[in-house]
Amino acid sequence: MKPKAIVSKPEKDFNMQEVYLDEIKDDEVLVKIIASGICHTDATVLDGTMPTPKPVVLGHEGSGIVEKVVTRCNICYTW
Repeated sequence: MKPKAIVSKPEKDFNMQEVYLDEIKDDEVLVKIIASGICHTDATVLDGTMPTPKPVVLGHEGSGIVEKVVTRCNICYTW
């Protein structure tokens, strides 16, 4: 799977590019992200205040649609 994501590379700003995702494992859920927030912590990665190996996909405040649920998902809220 090759969705697009905003990625930060060494010595560069954020940019949109395709990223490679492995197939989901049997204890994961695939969510199509519709919107994601970038918080202050993410900004510190970009400006170098928080050293982080790059490339990196930031944003942890996502909202989206559950696309695929696998067999071992014990609790999966889809409201």
